[in-house]
Amino acid sequence: MRLTTCTTCLFSLLLTACAAGTAYTIMQYGDPELTEPQENGMLLLGAVIVEAVPAHRYPPHLRVLLKGEIIDESGSLKRIQIEADVDEDGYFAIENVLPGRWALQGVWIGYSLIWNDLETPGMPWVSARRLAYPIPLPRARLTGDHWPTVPKENVYDFGYNVFILADYIQHYRMDRLDNASFTSPKTWQRPPLLEHFIERYPESGWTPLLTRLAGG
Repeated sequence: MRLTTCTTCLFSLLLTACAAGTAYTIMQYGDPELTEPQENGMLLLGAVIVEAVPAHRYPPHLRVLLKGEIIDESGSLKRIQIEADVDEDGYFAIENVLPGRWALQGVWIGYSLIWNDLETPGMPWVSARRLAYPIPLPRARLTGDHWPTVPKENVYDFGYNVFILADYIQHYRMDRLDNASFTSPKTWQRPPLLEHFIERYPESGWTPLLTRLAGG
């Protein structure tokens, strides 16, 4: 996926802000799309499912929040925060981001954000409300040093991330869903993540790499 000013498909917004005294960049993306890999470009792939107790399945109009740390052309550490839409099935894809460390850190559900500091393994997921306009929105902090996902070559596979909202937020990461059910009667049948994107975007320039990584 590339940033674009197209008003009918992807949109982009580049802001500079400050969190805990450290400058970071916020980038926003629209619906997932795979086109062509650029030199040294990284591909971030994943999916989210959100349900609640008592049984309730949230609509797919969600946005994911990812954090990244990269080294820019000047050799300086740069912190990136990406917000991206998911498609009607909960998938997201962000292409040609700069090499570095990346992590799924939150999910926007309407006016609420569930997120994790990612400071250490086992940190709980918490929720926060979006503040009323024009008060600035709460942003996930980028001070953590826990990076739970390791890339394969130029691809970050974040897998299927299932969030169950109850007395506390339960988070499960799965490689595939085989007739899985959570709080609602609906069952989920989903292939390994890379296979989904291979089938969804057969003509993409990323497909040969994804096919090789998937063992095809």
